[in-house]
Amino acid sequence: MTISKKAINKVMLIYPPGKAFQRGEDRCQGNINDSSTMVARTPIDLAYLDSILTKNNFKTFTKDYQSVDNSTTLFENLIEDIASFLPDIIFISTTTGSIYNDLKLINDIKKQYSNITFILKGALFFDADLSILETLDLSNVDFLVGGEVEFILDKLLLALNENTSLHHINGIFFKQNTKWIKTSFSTWEQDISSLPFPNHSIFESKKYIRPDTREPQITITTSRGCNSACSFCLTPIISGTKVRFRTPENIVAEIKSIIKNNNINNFFFRSDTFTIDKDWVTKLCQLIIDENLENKISWVANSRAYPLDEEVLLLMKKAGCWLVAVGFESGDPITLNKIRKGTTIEHNLRAAQMIKSAGLELYGFFMIGFPWDDHKSINRTREHIFKLAPDYLEVHIATPYYGTKLLEDFKELNLLNFDPLGTSYFQTHTSGTMHLSKAELESIHRNLLLKYHIQPSFILRHLLKIFKRPKIIIGYLSFIISKKDYYIRILSKQV
Repeated sequence: MTISKKAINKVMLIYPPGKAFQRGEDRCQGNINDSSTMVARTPIDLAYLDSILTKNNFKTFTKDYQSVDNSTTLFENLIEDIASFLPDIIFISTTTGSIYNDLKLINDIKKQYSNITFILKGALFFDADLSILETLDLSNVDFLVGGEVEFILDKLLLALNENTSLHHINGIFFKQNTKWIKTSFSTWEQDISSLPFPNHSIFESKKYIRPDTREPQITITTSRGCNSACSFCLTPIISGTKVRFRTPENIVAEIKSIIKNNNINNFFFRSDTFTIDKDWVTKLCQLIIDENLENKISWVANSRAYPLDEEVLLLMKKAGCWLVAVGFESGDPITLNKIRKGTTIEHNLRAAQMIKSAGLELYGFFMIGFPWDDHKSINRTREHIFKLAPDYLEVHIATPYYGTKLLEDFKELNLLNFDPLGTSYFQTHTSGTMHLSKAELESIHRNLLLKYHIQPSFILRHLLKIFKRPKIIIGYLSFIISKKDYYIRILSKQV
């Protein structure tokens, strides 16, 4: 494949039509449609790229097609946009679960616009073995980005325009005489505060909402990287084991910019581990308070169950935080040890108690279907979930991705049905566990979610919230309607 010598000026940045995935958050790549509680978040990677490329004098057309109301004409709409904008390059953010559909889309577009250059970005391309690329039809793809694209794409485009070597651009694959060449994937940019603020104005804000009030919510990246070693997680692989923080001043400046320019005051503080550094969290929260923003904004953050500090949680609450999401993962001590979580059942219980005592709501994440899981271990997790009593619950089926230790665990026990590509947390490619079939596992998953959400204590807690804040009833009803297809599937398959 030969790249046109014509200067690159117009760049189309898209989430393609199809099922909704969290494409901007490479470590999770969650399938929103098949989730019980997940909502779409702002396409933070596209928003960053739009700002960066515009700053470098490229013309951009940026659109999240998957957030558009379901329509059979989405592909036609995309083709119309291409015909109108006539891009030199189309950049697509992909996921492990959507890769096959995304490649089909590229092939379909290429039939009509043969001169367009395609760049595909996704976590599955991070330092990928060439054998993985050989399993995909990448004949119409010119570049693959597996590193942090915000620090890569402008360098790549400028190098193409200047006709200089691409070997020095970290985190990419490019073709040389039809052969894929891989550059270095061993370093990460340290100064993430140097990036320009993402351009959130290009998206329809009402499509990205907080789950209770259904008010618009914007994602703000606060840090990257994680020093933990969980066997199932991509974060240390794709973002590094050193946590890189934005400065509190830089984050607060972005908050002020969004309030002024977008008139939005709900935020999802995206990080790989928000509370890991007590001093940094304290400085950020104190600055929010010093700038008199604590009563103007509401925000969500994630946390590990340990370490977690009660004083920090109280300060977070004071600074406008209303919900904390925690990856508890399991209620089985053996599983917590095997997945190298670095936490205990006691840590989980204490974290949940501290979060609730601070007046914060709790979003609990769990996983079932690890290779060794049986009825007893999953029952321990089920009992743990009911004891922790999160306000929002997500249960994933263990899905081993390329590069993770969990993939090797499944391989060793011959528990993989097929290649990980094209799968997600809710369509696992495993055959089950050593003790449970895939069908049994899926049935347990459905039962667990249903029984948790229909228990009287759960319903009563949310009715009390509605009583205290009547306006959220509209948000609750809207959320249920938005997830109606999911609930119908759960109920219809219930055994």
